[in-house]
Amino acid sequence: MGAGKSAVVEGAEYLDPGVYRFICSIHNFPTIYGTRMEADLVVLDGGAPPKPRPTIDLRLPRQSLVRVLRQGGLRVLARGDGTAKQVKLIARIGKRIVATKAGVALGSETFKPLRLRLRRDARRALRKRGSAVVSLVGAARFGEPRALRRRLR
Repeated sequence: MGAGKSAVVEGAEYLDPGVYRFICSIHNFPTIYGTRMEADLVVLDGGAPPKPRPTIDLRLPRQSLVRVLRQGGLRVLARGDGTAKQVKLIARIGKRIVATKAGVALGSETFKPLRLRLRRDARRALRKRGSAVVSLVGAARFGEPRALRRRLR
C-alpha cells in the first residue's frame, strides 16, 4: 500500500482502540529517502470491545519413543474455542523441528486426535536415542501460543 493510503487490516478486531506504531521487519534499514519503512496502525473505536483471541488446548498423551518411531508420528490431542482456525503445531526435540502440522481447524466440544508425522531426518536421529523430551507449541491464527513438554521413553 502506498504512503498516505489506508486499508482494513485482518486481525485488528482483536486489538483495543489506539495507535500502534510498527516497523517493517524486512526493510528495517534506511531507504534511499533516508528513512526506514514504518507506519501507524490506527484501530478505531467501533463501540464494541475487542473480540477475544482464539484459544486452543493441547494434550500430549503418554507414548513411548519406540511406538512413535514405529507409527511414524507423534499423537496429539487438540481442542479450540470454536474460533480456532488455521492452527499450526510444531514439535521439537531440543532445537530440531521433528514434526509440524498446519491449517487445522478445531471445534470446541471434544479433543481432536491428530498425528504429527515425523520428518525423515528426525526419525533417523531418534532411532539412536533411548528417550527424548518433546516440546510442542501450537497456536491459532491471531491467538496466544500454547506449549507443553513430554518425555518419550
